[in-house]
Amino acid sequence: MKNYKSADIRNFAVVGHGSSGKTMLCESMLLCGGAINRLGSILQGSTASDYHQDEQAHKISIHSCLLHAEWLDKKLNIIDTPGYLDFISDSLGALRVADFALVVIHASHGVEVGTEQVWDFATRFSIPKIIVVNGLDNENTNFDHVLAQLRERLGRRLFFDLGSNGRTVTLSGVEPLGVLLGNSSNVSIRVNGFDYSIPAANRRGNTARLTIYGQ
Repeated sequence: MKNYKSADIRNFAVVGHGSSGKTMLCESMLLCGGAINRLGSILQGSTASDYHQDEQAHKISIHSCLLHAEWLDKKLNIIDTPGYLDFISDSLGALRVADFALVVIHASHGVEVGTEQVWDFATRFSIPKIIVVNGLDNENTNFDHVLAQLRERLGRRLFFDLGSNGRTVTLSGVEPLGVLLGNSSNVSIRVNGFDYSIPAANRRGNTARLTIYGQ
């Protein structure tokens, strides 16, 4: 077994409301990292994390499941968690031991009760949070609408509008900060003394594909 330095290990919990796509996101991570050689299916009961017969029968996650993958010489310890409120205790336990929370939101459903619950507990445990908006390739999804809902329900500090070209701003805190670029280019951000640049390749429309959280 390969040995990893502590600095090369990432422990995180994938959390969110039920049916937001957490298990398939984890499955995709495993496939990209080479831990599995084909993408499993929830309908067929062939995903790596939903191995229990009850999970396969009901097509939902019931227990938290620890998964492993390697990416860019970093070991990822991924905790796939249940989203339905009957099993929320497993999600809370995962957040207690995780270094950060990967909060999955389905673009068709937006922020739901389970989303707010895991967000509040991650805040209570003082761990950073990264948001994944899933299912944007579905019909009638609108990223700007989801973005507005996120800011309304989870706090306006989630996203920061940089505005003009080449602007450098100073930010602080442990909340994740998405970046709205507008017409900006060559933007840099300073967070608690650390500088981050946002290349044009990381842009999708007027939104940077980058999440920054306090050091």
